[in-house]
Amino acid sequence: MGKTPMGETSTRLRPDRRRAAAAGAVLAGLLLAGCVQLPASAPVVDPTPAAPGPLEELTAMDALSPEDLGLPPDAASVAVLGADRSAYCAISTKQGGVFANPVDPRMAGGEKDDTELEVDAAYCELAAYPAPAEAADDCNGTNLGFKGGTLMLTADTFAYGSCRIGMTPMEAEFAAGVQDRGGPISRLPVLERGQAVELRGFRCGPGRDGMICGNLGSGKGFTANRESVTEFG
Repeated sequence: MGKTPMGETSTRLRPDRRRAAAAGAVLAGLLLAGCVQLPASAPVVDPTPAAPGPLEELTAMDALSPEDLGLPPDAASVAVLGADRSAYCAISTKQGGVFANPVDPRMAGGEKDDTELEVDAAYCELAAYPAPAEAADDCNGTNLGFKGGTLMLTADTFAYGSCRIGMTPMEAEFAAGVQDRGGPISRLPVLERGQAVELRGFRCGPGRDGMICGNLGSGKGFTANRESVTEFG
């Protein structure tokens, strides 16, 4: 402090304090004017990558052609068994309610509906399976039995469950407690995890949550295991 000419006391700031005060005043003005934004705290990033969806998982599989499985390159249909023996799938054609299944010729023995166009389709059977959510089909008025375990996929439609009596071929060979496994299912080519078969625009293969089948054009498909059946697309 010192005396002014009039005898008044004045306070003199040292140069470094004057500069700090001036900088503070400028920063305060900029903040009030909205010109400066203080950095926000960095977002917390989860290092665990999100699991791929079923269609992504299916398209990432190593796709095998019928020729890769020892079939003619122009094969009209193909059928494969998952490595864990929980499901088999066939890719072929369907007209009305008749599916040309290379595993079970009885499926092609019905009466075709000529009013419906023949379409490509994928069909799977499960060794163990959940009950259908709603068994509304009366099986042509017979009420003989609408059961789960069968899945039918076209480019536009999906159905779970069918009218039948007794076991499917898959159940007959691979249901719990069955010992005789010398039927047609046991002779199918086996797909390991990460492999899929592709034909007629359809792809099927065993994934992390069960068998996955999808139509690559429409993106429609399903994942199925002993506990659940989930449609996607």
